[in-house]
Amino acid sequence: MNLNIYKINDQNVEYTDSKGRELKSSLSYIIESQMIEYFDKDDQILLCKEYKEKCKSDLVVEDGLWGGVSIYKVANTSYLSALRCLFYMCMIVSVLLAPREVEILGLKQPGGIVFFCLSFLFIDTICQSYGYIAARKTLWINALLMFISGGLLYISSLLPSVSDDSSFQTVVFSGMVKLCFINGFCSLIADQINAIVFRRVKYITRNKALWFRSVLSTFISQFFFTILWISFFKYSKLLNIDTYLFILSNFQIKVIFSIAMIPLLCMSVCYLNRKIKF
Repeated sequence: MNLNIYKINDQNVEYTDSKGRELKSSLSYIIESQMIEYFDKDDQILLCKEYKEKCKSDLVVEDGLWGGVSIYKVANTSYLSALRCLFYMCMIVSVLLAPREVEILGLKQPGGIVFFCLSFLFIDTICQSYGYIAARKTLWINALLMFISGGLLYISSLLPSVSDDSSFQTVVFSGMVKLCFINGFCSLIADQINAIVFRRVKYITRNKALWFRSVLSTFISQFFFTILWISFFKYSKLLNIDTYLFILSNFQIKVIFSIAMIPLLCMSVCYLNRKIKF
C-alpha cells in the first residue's frame, strides 16, 4: 500500500503504486485528499517542500505517536481540534448515559448509543480530511482519557462521603469506573480497526466512494466492538440466547446509524474541502 515518486513536473506528480503501475496526479490533489499518507517519509518531505515552494502555503507536519505524519494547512488546525473535541465529547457522554435505557426501533438499548454512533461521523471526517495518522492519534488520546478518568473515579471512591450515599456510590464510582476502562479498551481496538479499514479502502478506491468505506469500516469495527463490549458486561450470560439477540440488535442499530449519517459525513467533508483548500 505504498506509492513512490519517480518524477515531479511543475504542478503534477508521477508515481508508481505497489503493483508497479504508473500514475499521475496534481500536487495539490495529493496533499488535499490526504493521499500523501501513502508515500514514504522521504517522499512526503519532498512533496511538502515542492508544495510550499509552488503554492506558497504553510503546512503543518504533525508526527504520529508511532511513526508517520499528518499534513495539513496551518489554518486548518482549529477544524481538527474541534472535530477531536466533538469526538471526545461523544465518547464521554455515551459512557455517562450507558446506565440509562432507551428504546430505538422497538429495541431496548443503552442510553449512550446515540452519542456513541455520532462519534463515527467525527472520526471518519478526521480520517478522510486529515489522514489515518491524525485519526490514530485521536483514538489513542481518547483511550488514555478513558483510562485516566476511570482511575480518577476509583481514587475518588476511596474518599470519605459526607452522607449515606451508597446508591450513588454504586452507580457512579463502581459502574462508571468499569465503564470507562471497558469503553477505553474496546474503542481502542474497534476504532483502530475502523481507521485501518477506512484507510485501506480509501487507497483501493483512490479516494472515491466515501459512503462505501464509511459503512464498511463501521460494519467491521462495530462487529468487534459490540461483541467485546457486551461480553464484558454479560460474561456470566454468554451461553444465554438473549445475550446474542442483544448483541445482534445493538450491532444492527449501529449499522443503521452509520448509513443514516452518510449525508452528514459527505456534507462535513465537502465543507472542509472548501474551507481547507491549500
